[in-house]
Amino acid sequence: MTRNEALVKSLFWRFVIAIPVAFLLTYLIIGQLYNSLVLVGITNFVGTILYYLFDILWFKYLGDAFGFDRVRKQDSASSHDDFKNQTQFSCQQ
Repeated sequence: MTRNEALVKSLFWRFVIAIPVAFLLTYLIIGQLYNSLVLVGITNFVGTILYYLFDILWFKYLGDAFGFDRVRKQDSASSHDDFKNQTQFSCQQ
């Protein structure tokens, strides 16, 4: 995974899933629109940065320690295609 892929992945997760769900739950618990928006905004801003940094750390150092292969920039597109082809092949059998 490249840094750009990690950034897009973390932003997509935050804006499409994490923020709407967190806002809904926070608003239901607190019951105040402004305070819910502020709380969700701060926690998701910090969480996005930490998630991005963790992804980079994982694929640079920790993946090897746990037995996962690192995906290099030049491999990333073909690795995704290989995985996609493997899953389609195994589902068709």
